[in-house]
Amino acid sequence: MTGSFSIRVSSYAGYRSEETPRSFQLGKHLVEITEVMDRWLDPAHRYFKVRGDDTAVYILRHDCESDFWQLVFFDRDGQMTTPAFEQSRGTYPDRDSALI
Repeated sequence: MTGSFSIRVSSYAGYRSEETPRSFQLGKHLVEITEVMDRWLDPAHRYFKVRGDDTAVYILRHDCESDFWQLVFFDRDGQMTTPAFEQSRGTYPDRDSALI
């Protein structure tokens, strides 16, 4: 998916063994998830709309088969965007300079 990039996610597997993200690494910054606002499924992925400790809203996508996580949406102060980074780059840009 263009407009997304891979991220490192720490998650918790609850009593139903479904992983729920707790934090993720974005560039050099660790974003702690303060709220899971919504979640939904498609046949191959799970999506989580979350609020970070930086008050920004993120949508994270989890590929269930490969256990691969991506950031697909970012909104801080009403400035919605999709990251313009390819997942194949394997780089983690600085959150404050790259996504605003």
